[in-house]
Amino acid sequence: MDDIRIWKEDGWYIANIPALGISDQGRTLRELKKELKEAVELSIESILEDEMKVKLAKSKEVRDLLVVSVLNRIDGVIAKKFGKAILARA
Repeated sequence: MDDIRIWKEDGWYIANIPALGISDQGRTLRELKKELKEAVELSIESILEDEMKVKLAKSKEVRDLLVVSVLNRIDGVIAKKFGKAILARA
C-alpha cells in the first residue's frame, strides 16, 4: 500500500487510501489513526461480505489481520513523514 497519503492542512491531519476508497481526518495523528481504523474495518468487511461472500464469523479473523496490516503500514507512513511513532493501537 504505497499509495497511502497523509498530510497536514489547516490544523488537521488528512489521510487518503485510494486502494480502499478511504479518506479521513483527525486533529491529532492518534485521532486520525482511530478514524482510519474504523474506516478500514468497514471497508474490508464490505469487501469480504459483498465480493468474496465470506461468512461474517470467519471474516472477522481475516478482517482483523488485514486491519493490522494496514495500520502497520499507516504507522510506517506516519513515522517516515512526521518522525513520530504511534505505538498504541487506535
